[in-house]
This record gives sequence, C-alpha cells and structure tokens, in this order.
Amino acid sequence: DRPSARAVANAGGAVLLDVPADLEATAPVVVTLTGAGAEDLVWGHVVVRLGRHSKATIVLRHTGSARYAATTTV
Repeated sequence: DRPSARAVANAGGAVLLDVPADLEATAPVVVTLTGAGAEDLVWGHVVVRLGRHSKATIVLRHTGSARYAATTTV
C-alpha cells in the first residue's frame, strides 16, 4: 500500500533484527521506537529475519508523541 511504500522510500535504510538459526529465545526481544514531538513525522522500515528452526517473541514498542509511518517485514 502507499503508506508502506513511502515509509520504505523515506526511511533512509532498514533496522534489521536477525534471529539466528536454531535459537530459542527465553525472553521477548523488545525493540523500542521513540518519537520526540507531535509535529514530527518519522518514517521507518523494520526487517525481522528468522533463522531456520528459531523461536522468538518480537515486541515493537512505540513511545513518545511523533507520528510514525512504517512497514515491518518478517
């Protein structure tokens, strides 16, 4: 969709979360994305890459007051 395409185009790169093969995480992996002001518009691109037979709970936590447009690819 258009907002996702704009987020990828304007993000300036992607944040990569790489879970290795055969890893079984015992606790959630928390990625905190923070915005500083309500007038800000933040573009984001998050890529989660899971290795073969890996198990993990991924939490994307948004804090702050910025407007955030993003796409997440797993």
